[in-house]
Amino acid sequence: MKHISRDEFNDIINQSDLKILKYGLPDQPKVYEKDGDTIIKLFYRKKKWLSSDRIIPRAMRFCRNINLLRKRGYNVPTVLDIKYCTHSRMHLVYYTKVAGEDTRSLAKKGNLAIIQQVAKVVADLHKKGVFFRSIHLENLLYQSENKFALIDLAGVRFKSRSLTTLLRYRNLRHLLGEPDDRELWQAFGVDNFLKLYFKHANLSAAAEKVITFLIKRKVKLDDVAA
Repeated sequence: MKHISRDEFNDIINQSDLKILKYGLPDQPKVYEKDGDTIIKLFYRKKKWLSSDRIIPRAMRFCRNINLLRKRGYNVPTVLDIKYCTHSRMHLVYYTKVAGEDTRSLAKKGNLAIIQQVAKVVADLHKKGVFFRSIHLENLLYQSENKFALIDLAGVRFKSRSLTTLLRYRNLRHLLGEPDDRELWQAFGVDNFLKLYFKHANLSAAAEKVITFLIKRKVKLDDVAA
């Protein structure tokens, strides 16, 4: 990991071939694209004293998660470089831009059938003990032949066995409760999604009932389902 000065950091983010893809705060760019094939993600240090970021920086967790997910057979970016701006206490992670279109965009274009494959991907993650904290349709990139790539991987937890019923519920609640996808879930139906998820998850009838009950309470299934 190379340490850079504030001037070197400014030189990097002011390059003419950089394009801002995403903001953290309204005046705080978080993700850049360089030359159309490289992503630069900025990891600002959190201000909270009790943040885990002070023990293991999120940039390091991001890189570790990528390696662990790749070992489990998932298509993820490749880390190219890591830099640290001492003045701003900020990490810059360079990684390959992953080919594919995010599932949200595809679904909004009318391809709701793609969500059927999302249920399968989520069930597979859970069976392999992966809790994808940032899971939502924008972070699942569809490539081809029903294959997906995962992005935004700083918040991933790994278990040595399949996720418990409670962890599965928590992850599904995050996915199904994402405000930006509410209209898509209204169109597809949360009931339909859960049925597809259960088909691939191989859970007991009791676990399925618990997850359905909890989702119905938290996500307001009756309002969202088609």
